[in-house]
Amino acid sequence: MVRYNIKLHSVRKPDGTELEEPFPQDDQGRYRVNPGDFIVFDSTQKNAQGEECQWINDPVWTVTDELNVMDRRPSSNPFLLRVDIVRTGSFTVTASLDGVQAPQRLVIASKIP
Repeated sequence: MVRYNIKLHSVRKPDGTELEEPFPQDDQGRYRVNPGDFIVFDSTQKNAQGEECQWINDPVWTVTDELNVMDRRPSSNPFLLRVDIVRTGSFTVTASLDGVQAPQRLVIASKIP
């Protein structure tokens, strides 16, 4: 494995509607969500040929959330990080897999609509 990437995969509003990509961002590049939203981050590992490949250990998701903006949900798929947005504020998500750090640093900002 030579590349590992993470992305915001889905945003579901409390009424069940799903936002379409590209997901809304503020002028600082933070993804905008609201309390009550359910969001999923996805990750993919690739080899030098650009194909999905084997890995040894599960991804390590790192969430910096000093204001407790989100609650993590369990997932049977370690390549998905599933969270409920429970209050306003912001948090950051990064991840690594088998010693390869994803280059993305995703910042999520939760505000009252």
